[in-house]
Amino acid sequence: MNSADVKVGAVVLAAGSGKRMGSPKALLPLGESSFLGSILRTLREVGGEEIVIVVSPALRTEIAALAPFARLIVNPNPESDMLSSVRLGVQSIANVSGVMIVPVDHPFVQPSTYARLMERFARNPDSVIVPTYDCRNGHPVIVPYAWACRLPEISYEGGLRAIIQHSDMQVIQVSVDDKGVLRNINAQTDLEEGAGK
Repeated sequence: MNSADVKVGAVVLAAGSGKRMGSPKALLPLGESSFLGSILRTLREVGGEEIVIVVSPALRTEIAALAPFARLIVNPNPESDMLSSVRLGVQSIANVSGVMIVPVDHPFVQPSTYARLMERFARNPDSVIVPTYDCRNGHPVIVPYAWACRLPEISYEGGLRAIIQHSDMQVIQVSVDDKGVLRNINAQTDLEEGAGK
């Protein structure tokens, strides 16, 4: 497969209620935008072929107005584990070689990191691509579409990370100078720390 033929779509996981933040993370302000708005702008900047956003029923209308170019999928059980949203998103995407899984609570990932991961996947379209910072795995990850389609049949305690670890897929770790791949925003203190970087 020619690398020019390798297309990557994105599944943005935005169904959580953000209880610890007091507001849904997708809509939390970030600069002149929001967590979700910032991520979507970056995805479009780096050429994501197709964008699917998995949302809760309560946020469907608001996020639809924010992202008219994306496909919205409603998770009827938004408080279930992240893997349920991953599965719903993957089932709703097509005509791509790989799927980038993007948690909405990682809004500080740099555009250059997204681009680097996509470039590496284009050269290795049968592998899982994982960013690392300080020898720690982070997000987003890119998985081959054909493998992602099997996720509804696979279950491991520990979610997507455990499934990848127990799979026979080659995992390529891409070292990046971007602490944002590890910065999971779960509390106001996390947001304040991230905003200063």
